[in-house]
Amino acid sequence: MKLFKYELKKLKPSQKVMFERALKSFTGINKLSNRVILVPLEKSGEFEDFLKHWNIDIDAVSYELVPLMR
Repeated sequence: MKLFKYELKKLKPSQKVMFERALKSFTGINKLSNRVILVPLEKSGEFEDFLKHWNIDIDAVSYELVPLMR
């Protein structure tokens, strides 16, 4: 999983609305808060390109999560 933190300070209010609507088109991502999203590694490249397209400042960290085995 890859954790993305981003800021929308550079966007105008109308652009923020368009960004949020475009964000809803991504499936399989988990929005943890208004500015933090958890993305599977296989979709992280596509999601990072999406954020770069919007000229958004990002901070990304990869995590290797091990499934819980009982």
